[in-house]
Amino acid sequence: MKHMLVIDDDVETRHYLMALLTDEGYSVQEVGDGHEGLAFLRGAPYAYVVLLDYLMPNFNGFDVLRAAFGEPGMFQRHRFIIMTSLPGRIVPPELAVFMTNRDIPLLHKPFDFDDVLQAVEDSWQHLL
Repeated sequence: MKHMLVIDDDVETRHYLMALLTDEGYSVQEVGDGHEGLAFLRGAPYAYVVLLDYLMPNFNGFDVLRAAFGEPGMFQRHRFIIMTSLPGRIVPPELAVFMTNRDIPLLHKPFDFDDVLQAVEDSWQHLL
């Protein structure tokens, strides 16, 4: 079974993605902030594709990525997809470079159903 983790402070977004991905046959877990997400991944018994919101209070998506990258094996075991609702579809330059260097895809909110599924499947291909 393919496992997914949704990390987003917005409950509606988490529920939408959980419903979408569950209907497609994925096993989906969700958490509401970056600290919870990182703790979950540290103890995860399986590889996960992680849908990670960029704009979260206190510990945002980029904070999660930097922390995960600093932990041995985390980036080899899990794949990350950044989600954002930033206006103009532009992420900060430092994040853009980090994502490009590590082949981390970007999804823009509001989501297109097919774009989400394509990004998830592409990420799974990197893990298999």
